[in-house]
Amino acid sequence: MIPALVEHANALMPALRTYLDPSQRYDGMKIVDCLDALVSWGAAAAPLVPAIAARVSQRFLSVALPLFGAIGPAAADVESQVRALLDDEQDGHEAAWTLWRITGEPGQAPALLAEHLARNGGHAARDAAPMLEELGPAAAIAVPVLREHFHDAEHGHLYDRVAIARTLWAITRDSDGLVTPLLEAITARPLPDWGHRRPASELLAVEALGMMGAAAAAAVPALETIAHDRARVTDRDVWADERYQQAAQGIPRHPAPGHHGRARLLLRPVR
Repeated sequence: MIPALVEHANALMPALRTYLDPSQRYDGMKIVDCLDALVSWGAAAAPLVPAIAARVSQRFLSVALPLFGAIGPAAADVESQVRALLDDEQDGHEAAWTLWRITGEPGQAPALLAEHLARNGGHAARDAAPMLEELGPAAAIAVPVLREHFHDAEHGHLYDRVAIARTLWAITRDSDGLVTPLLEAITARPLPDWGHRRPASELLAVEALGMMGAAAAAAVPALETIAHDRARVTDRDVWADERYQQAAQGIPRHPAPGHHGRARLLLRPVR
């Protein structure tokens, strides 16, 4: 329920501080779930930064990186703790991304994210590509490894090619070879619901085609079908269909700045 209550953030602060207090003995995963839910609040969660820093030890600070990144500059008090993770092989790339969100300086983020993708293969794109997408042209160093995974003839079908395509577009503004895979993602039926903790790749593909504008002209018929046809596109409730309709019509989801697949670019209306 936390994401839906952002308008009541100030009233909820006392209860959230109590919940996050180190004296409270909650299951660690429940704390992680709480932090993940607060990502959608963005800067509205800033008053909780001291409580989170007190609750999460340096050893486990990585679980709070998505939230600190979503909060952005208002999380400056934890900059030194985040910077201490830069040399961590597992979490250094995300720490660098979080520092960019806090300081506004890309720093090591593009290089560490590119290295993370090269070291861990295309499966890592599901989490790393959205961070590179936000960095945009500043992440040009990652283009070769992104293209390598996108065009991998043997394993590419196993990777999140939608996430990679969105990222390549955000960095290069070159749509060559990207429209067809995105179009294939949105023509199957039924389209999936929201997805686990993030929008489904197919919904992100609809958004990406909208972002590309005239470069994705070949997708207009498919987008118009989703936007205006009376036929259902999912096998869930009407709410799920409306998500796709709104994306195809160019209505943004208004996510909080942050991370892990939450689109940040306004969509261009499809005519």
